[in-house]
Amino acid sequence: IVSKVLFEQVQAVFEGKNIKKTERHFFVFRRQVFCAKCRNRYIAETQKGNVYYRCHTRSCTRGTLREELLEKKVIETTKKLQMDKFEYEYFKQETLKESQKSEANYEAEYKRLQLFENNVKDRLSKLADAYVDGVFDKETYINKKNELLMEEQSIKEKLANFRRNSDEAVKRMEAFLELVNSAYLSYKWGEPEEKQELVKTIFSNCEVNEKNILVKPYLPFQLMLERTRFTAGSPYREAARTLSSLFKKLYKYFSNTDTSKSDNQFLNYLTSKTGENTKT
Repeated sequence: IVSKVLFEQVQAVFEGKNIKKTERHFFVFRRQVFCAKCRNRYIAETQKGNVYYRCHTRSCTRGTLREELLEKKVIETTKKLQMDKFEYEYFKQETLKESQKSEANYEAEYKRLQLFENNVKDRLSKLADAYVDGVFDKETYINKKNELLMEEQSIKEKLANFRRNSDEAVKRMEAFLELVNSAYLSYKWGEPEEKQELVKTIFSNCEVNEKNILVKPYLPFQLMLERTRFTAGSPYREAARTLSSLFKKLYKYFSNTDTSKSDNQFLNYLTSKTGENTKT
């Protein structure tokens, strides 16, 4: 009834081997644009070669929003993030100081915990001798031994976590500074996929109220946008004092292991970058 080729194609579809995939367009701001009124996501669509975003909720539909307007807002914001030479050098020096400080703190903490660890080992040795001498029965010996082993393991974990958290804070800060200074040009000249990654990394979302666009950066980027600008010739002490306060806030953020889950995309980006630096 049908040709052999057609029959085999139909069988392949039934077996899930030849399912025709529908072509999907790539949108830079896909799932990133929200309606300020109904909180639903804007849906992207193409019309005559142009990309538009539109809220599909009937009660609050206000026409469409061209992607160019979103891009303009992102470019304006990323340009403001850029640091001048003084700011960049100041943050780099402070990060270096924190790295050296964390190394010194690690050495001091290592020596302190090492004393505790040696103390636990001595107690384990004495406990074993006491058991051999018949001071404890086997059950008491095992319970006390397990307690000391747990204490020893806790000391080792504290030491490992202390070093890891200190190193991660410095690496994240370094990756953040590089991203802040490169975001503008990276977005302006990047491929669509690179632009989308950058938008997800810097902004938690974009909110649209009719034609008003509000891009919402993650906390550290917001802090950079709100920083006081100093012109050439400004008093060094005042500039350094202001930048020092900002640096402390940023470093505290990156040192906090319980950072908000909403920042996962951003922190994942920094983690990938610190991983690349470590491999290098």
